[in-house]
Amino acid sequence: MKNWWQKWTTDKPAALGDWLWLVLVVQLADFLNRLTLRRVIEVLAITLLTLIFVQTFPLDIAILFAGDTLMYLELVTLASLVATTLRVGRALSHALMPVKTALDAALALIPRLARRVRVPRRKRPVAGSTRGKQASDDRPAFGWGHPSFA
Repeated sequence: MKNWWQKWTTDKPAALGDWLWLVLVVQLADFLNRLTLRRVIEVLAITLLTLIFVQTFPLDIAILFAGDTLMYLELVTLASLVATTLRVGRALSHALMPVKTALDAALALIPRLARRVRVPRRKRPVAGSTRGKQASDDRPAFGWGHPSFA
């Protein structure tokens, strides 16, 4: 009986207090940390739609309000997509800036380095040169010469 009394007067209320702390403080703080403007707008839009349909408006006015609310939600979604696209583009431009700077520096350096390279000039052929003629001993310049049949 003493164990039962201890369990129901101390352990169960303490477990209930721990559970309430977990649900009402820890999980609520985690939910609020993850809460974004888009989620708030979605919850408000759904709440507004629910209130509109619960009331005794004529059906055409309720549908008109619901359509307007959904259109505003679509506009908010479109604005968030455009903002995200611009944010990603800006991040990419900042990430590619060092690459562009290095490429510009390399392209500016190439002509300066090319001026330092000295290319030997080709010599002009001298009149009466033996270029293309056979050597004086009448042997061909390349190959084994004439075949001999012995």
